[in-house]
Amino acid sequence: MRRNIREHDELAKSLFGSHWRREESDSENLKDISEWILKFRKALEEGSITEKILIILDSAEQHQIKDITRQIHQDYDQILQFINQLDKFLHFKDDSVYMNLTKSPIEYLISQISLLKDGLSSLQNWSRFSSSRTECLETIGANLVELVDKDQIKSENIIPCLEGNFADSMLRKLFLREHSLFRFVGDVHEKKINEFRELDSKIIKLNRFRIAEELYENRPSLSGTASPRSELGVLKSEFSRKRGHMPIRKLLSICGGIIQTIKPCFMMSPLSIAQYLDPYSVKNLRFDYVIFDEASQVKPEDALGALLRARCAVIMGDTRQLPPQHFLTS
Repeated sequence: MRRNIREHDELAKSLFGSHWRREESDSENLKDISEWILKFRKALEEGSITEKILIILDSAEQHQIKDITRQIHQDYDQILQFINQLDKFLHFKDDSVYMNLTKSPIEYLISQISLLKDGLSSLQNWSRFSSSRTECLETIGANLVELVDKDQIKSENIIPCLEGNFADSMLRKLFLREHSLFRFVGDVHEKKINEFRELDSKIIKLNRFRIAEELYENRPSLSGTASPRSELGVLKSEFSRKRGHMPIRKLLSICGGIIQTIKPCFMMSPLSIAQYLDPYSVKNLRFDYVIFDEASQVKPEDALGALLRARCAVIMGDTRQLPPQHFLTS
């Protein structure tokens, strides 16, 4: 054992210095020094201890080094207190540089602190965001907060996404509360709509035949005898004439009832109505409906006569149609 100690005497002196006293050395002390040397070399390799630090350690007195070390620890503890206080408001992430001071170079820490100082004016907005975020976590928008935190959603999509989630939530509650909605099946509903459309189309076609048949059944017979002064007599007389026919306005005034029975639907312009239908005749014509198509082409004053001769009106037109036109010819 002594022989082994003497063989490594020079190496031990270079490593332990005055702490090396051969067989009389304190083994526990040497063990602590060895562990410190290993940590010191590791710090050199990782760059935690720079050349500048070695120069300071080499040139400074032991009491000065202790004072500097004590001051560094005090400053470090104070910095940690400030960071913990700041973290209550800014909520640093666990892997943030401020939460891992010992793993970040001094230059990088200085740059990050400079960024914080430059961003002091944004703290008010950040405070508002934090307050809104906390409130949002207690609502249906909690899932959206997670997407914002992970930067997985664009800012312009946040409001539409929130509105969509709110609508889905309202629909879900409504469906659970209303049994008719809960049992609603879209495919079945669409099938019923299509069936209704088909039946409605068939009814419209059948009504055409039904109305035609009803009008045919109510048509007066023109083959029988009639008084010459009756509507039928006057009408038959006009049929037999080859010339000298009665004016249309007078004929409609005398035989309007039977003519309307034969042809209940008249297609006339507003001007033709004023020209051929006498409003003062005892037997003047009255209609159930007056229908205006392309209504924007008709002036209100021209349509008044037709409106007065019917109980109801159906007016069809839109703003894209042309207004009444005046065509000049030479």
